[in-house]
Amino acid sequence: MKTTILFIGGGYSSVWAYRQLASSTTILKKIKKGEVELKVICDRKHHYFHGFTGDVIGGHIPEMAVLTPLKTLIPDAQFIYGKATQVSPFMNMVKYTTSEGQTKEVKYDHLVVGCGTVDNETNTLDFEVDTIHVKKPKGLYNFKKELNHLLGGYEAEKDHKFEKPQEHIVLLGSGFTSVEIATNLAEYVNQTHQGVISVALINSRDKILKEWQNKQPRLVKYAEKALTKNGVKVYNNCVVVDSNPEGVTLSNGVFLKTRLVVNAVGQQPVALLGLRHLCLNPEGKIETNRYLNALGYSNIWCGGDIALVKRPFSKGFCPPNALWAIMQGARIGKNIKRVMSNKAPRKFWFPGLGQAAAFGVGKGALELYGIPFWGWLAYIIRLGFFFYFFPAKSRLIKIIWQFYKDKKNPNEKASIFKAEYRDLIISNEKQVKLKSA
Repeated sequence: MKTTILFIGGGYSSVWAYRQLASSTTILKKIKKGEVELKVICDRKHHYFHGFTGDVIGGHIPEMAVLTPLKTLIPDAQFIYGKATQVSPFMNMVKYTTSEGQTKEVKYDHLVVGCGTVDNETNTLDFEVDTIHVKKPKGLYNFKKELNHLLGGYEAEKDHKFEKPQEHIVLLGSGFTSVEIATNLAEYVNQTHQGVISVALINSRDKILKEWQNKQPRLVKYAEKALTKNGVKVYNNCVVVDSNPEGVTLSNGVFLKTRLVVNAVGQQPVALLGLRHLCLNPEGKIETNRYLNALGYSNIWCGGDIALVKRPFSKGFCPPNALWAIMQGARIGKNIKRVMSNKAPRKFWFPGLGQAAAFGVGKGALELYGIPFWGWLAYIIRLGFFFYFFPAKSRLIKIIWQFYKDKKNPNEKASIFKAEYRDLIISNEKQVKLKSA
């Protein structure tokens, strides 16, 4: 009998689950013989390493470098380019929509749900200016494209000094992604357009970085200082209430002239019909047991941002970040191996490490086992962790070499990745442009 392992999504959980499966010579032999088959349903051709988003925005890493072709990470799988829409647990079947808008089905013996989250668009306006969601396919590419277009329009004026900035780039949200983008973006813009364009951060709360407000107030203060030093104007306790082609109006009555808004107000889990009865929590995530099975289903495994997993050794649930998704994916892969060998699965026991952010070169903030670090030490430790967990080590060498080349020849930026990026982004736009279900 052939065993089909089906992955929904090509993020951290899916990649690291596959790695654990591929680490077994027995499983690999069965794959080669056709006794085990791997299938991946995904609406994109690449894996996006989100940890380097701020570094890309700041111009330290080319945007194409953080995209790794999924076929190189999960080489033994059959890829189905489409969007999973419904799971039928009692029939062991998943429905999906193809890029042509057709609805098809695929059966499974083990299902790995790792489709993560998407940008939360439910509480935002229909802006009359360009709005970018960096987590969407091509989001980072579109952002860099719009940013370069915006800066190019001010090229003739960059030598002029104004008492007040003439235009803003507006960021919505106050979490790690938004603050990292704001500081790195401001640092990047200030190099050539200081006094012409400024960065504004819109925060609906009274302080930034709610994840650290109670446990790491020192790191919150450090982030606030980084924002101030880079000239980022933070508007706390307000939201955008109106927009027109000239800019946006805030709830405190301030009007910000802008042509570019970056939406980073948060994420919401991808909704899958057939598993909604397991999403009774406010976040809309799929609840799991200690083995990372969806509650009530021994052959459905969930990890990453879409999963609600009780945190080992502590109260509450696992935070939605890359490291937890990686560790959950690894445990899923190990447990599937055990079940296929007629062994009992084991509980997820990862205790956690902490969280890290970078607010510009040398301006790192890190919580490691509850101990705060900041400055260059935190920045270097963060890079070390990211390099260690980067999914393709050969690609990491390319990134370092590209960084060196960019410094020597600024006019030939990202030359190593240009052809590959065209294949990943441009062809992906044509072949995987999904029609709404």
